[in-house]
Amino acid sequence: MTTQLMETPAYTLVKTLDDSQILDLQDMVRKEWWTRDRDLDDIERMLAKCDLIHGVVDPQTGELLAFCRALIDGVFKAVLFDVIVAEKSRNAGLGRILMDSLMERPELRGIAHIELYCKPGVAEFYQKWGFADDGQRLTLMRREGKPS
Repeated sequence: MTTQLMETPAYTLVKTLDDSQILDLQDMVRKEWWTRDRDLDDIERMLAKCDLIHGVVDPQTGELLAFCRALIDGVFKAVLFDVIVAEKSRNAGLGRILMDSLMERPELRGIAHIELYCKPGVAEFYQKWGFADDGQRLTLMRREGKPS
């Protein structure tokens, strides 16, 4: 089974990460508020449990440029997590490429509710793919800390 989804001269879309790309991901998440304290073991365990992994890779160097993942129950719900573009690759359209190709993945077809959580400042970006505030005034609750 191939791990590559698509390749152009500018980028390659992949559904698995090699060891070097996992290190790239670790570097990317260490710069974000929600994953700042995660170590390599955390990243590897997280990847092993994901239903869908999607990355944008530089075809020349193999470097991971953008990443997201999803947990999917197969019927009712999918939740997208960690939609992230490497700091040096931002404002080059990679977020759009990532989301366009992600939303076309067959694993998401037929799912009743696809959700994601984001800061208000980037909500407009996700509206392009049909995401909207559900108006339910739900409270996102989080238990902080690393379970032992």
